[in-house]
Amino acid sequence: MSRGAATSGEAARGVVYAAPTAALSGDTKGTWEWHDAALVDEAIVQIRDGDLDGAEAVLRAVAVRVPRRYNVVAPDRRTWTIRCWSLEEYVHTVTQNPHTQTKWSSCAYPRVCFYLAYLCRKRGDYPMAIAWIDAALPLQRHALLCLEKAATLARLGRHLKALELFDEVATSEQEIPRIRARARRGAGYMRIATGELGLAEQLLRASLELEPDNPVALRTLDHLAHPVAGATVDVLSALAADDEPVEPTSAAIEGEVRCARCGKANLVGARVDMRVSPPTVLCAGCLTPWWRFWRR
Repeated sequence: MSRGAATSGEAARGVVYAAPTAALSGDTKGTWEWHDAALVDEAIVQIRDGDLDGAEAVLRAVAVRVPRRYNVVAPDRRTWTIRCWSLEEYVHTVTQNPHTQTKWSSCAYPRVCFYLAYLCRKRGDYPMAIAWIDAALPLQRHALLCLEKAATLARLGRHLKALELFDEVATSEQEIPRIRARARRGAGYMRIATGELGLAEQLLRASLELEPDNPVALRTLDHLAHPVAGATVDVLSALAADDEPVEPTSAAIEGEVRCARCGKANLVGARVDMRVSPPTVLCAGCLTPWWRFWRR
C-alpha cells in the first residue's frame, strides 16, 4: 500500500497516512483540501437527502487523504488563514479577534472523520464512531467532534465520560453560543441520567440563556417541573433531537452570506471588515487593489 492511502478501517483506528503535499499547502483552488472540502459538502447534502450509503462512499474516498499533521491556523504573508467548518464559525472567530488580519479557508479532514462517525453512530456502530472521532481529535479538538463523541458515549451508557465532554464545550467562552447551548443541554441530559435532577434543571435553564426558544430544552424542563408517575425523561430521544448535521460550507454561503460589495456568494478567501458594526464580509476579489487588475 502506498503512503498516500489507507483502508477505511485503518483510518478509523487512527492509522492514517501522510496526504500528498498539496493537501497541507495553502488550500487554494486546485489543492487536495479545497477539492476534498467540496466533496465533504456534497456528502452532507446526500445525508440531508437520506442517501447515507452514497454519502459514506464519498466520505471514505476523502478519508484516505487525512494527513498525520494538520494546521487549523496558518500564516500567509501578512494574514492568517483559518480553516473553519462553516462561515458562521469563521465570522464568530474573527469577531472575537478583531485586531488580527485573517482569511477563511475550507476545512476537509477533521470534518470527514466527524461525518463518518455520525453515520456509524446512526447505524448503531458505536465503537467505530468513537474510532473515527479519536482519529480526528489529534488534528483539531473541535467542539462538534467533542459533542459527537459525547453523544456516542451516552448511547453506550457511559454518562460520566459523556458529561466531561459536554462540560468542556459548555464552559468554553470561545465557542459559538448556539453550540454552547447544545452542550449545556447535553450536560443536562447526562445529569438526568445520573439522577441529579436539580443540576439538570440548572443546565437546561442556562442553555435557554443562549438559545431561548429551544423546544427540546423547554419540553424537558416541563417534564421535570410536572413529573408524571411512572414516566421518565427519555435522555436518548432528547439527544437525538439535537442531531443536526452542520450546514455544507457552500450552502451556508449561498443561503445566508454574500459579499457586501459585489454580492458574490463564493467567499473562499473572504475576510470580515471589523470597522463597521455588524462586521461585513468581503470576498477575495473585492479585497484586491484596483491597480493589480490594471497591471494585468
